[in-house]
Amino acid sequence: MKPICLLFLISICSFSCKKTVFNYTTSGKIIDANTGLGIPNSKVRLDRFKGELLGSTSMAFVDSTITDADGEYKFKLKHERGWQYEVRAQADNYFFDNSNDYVSSSRHADIKLLPQATLEFDVRNTKGGAGVYFTTLNTRIIQKTDETGQGTFQKYPCIVEGNKLISIYYYIYEKTGNKTKYDTTIYCPSFQTTTFRIDY
Repeated sequence: MKPICLLFLISICSFSCKKTVFNYTTSGKIIDANTGLGIPNSKVRLDRFKGELLGSTSMAFVDSTITDADGEYKFKLKHERGWQYEVRAQADNYFFDNSNDYVSSSRHADIKLLPQATLEFDVRNTKGGAGVYFTTLNTRIIQKTDETGQGTFQKYPCIVEGNKLISIYYYIYEKTGNKTKYDTTIYCPSFQTTTFRIDY
């Protein structure tokens, strides 16, 4: 009886120590956050990691793909217990996806991307001022012009979120050392360039 019991114990151990591996398909859609429409030709990347994503040293690339005409993607996975999967997406003229979309427990993950717009500051020295300091509150872009001769101008393009009111404030410096603060908002349509002119 002893040899039979030993064989039985070895069989249980080999079965319980075997890694749990199963195959499945994860899919989703890359969506324009404003319109709700799918974004074709988006780049989608799949990574896997162990433990917490933040500070993880086990992050590893698994696969990548391009969305179809409807913005949909699909990955075939070989899921091994202990690993988690993350999907990231990017597309031309959209902000990079900074969210963490896990597909370890859910087999479907839609990702919304924010469309971009260009806000161009047209800064002109028409009044003989000393310079301009300007920023957009939404994107934390800060720029101070160099002192330029009267009649010259410079353009400063910056990328902002599209289809949104962008808050702007700026200071105009005089050669006497005084400065005056101005603030306003401007609507920037997606995928277009909107110009805001500042004279100093």
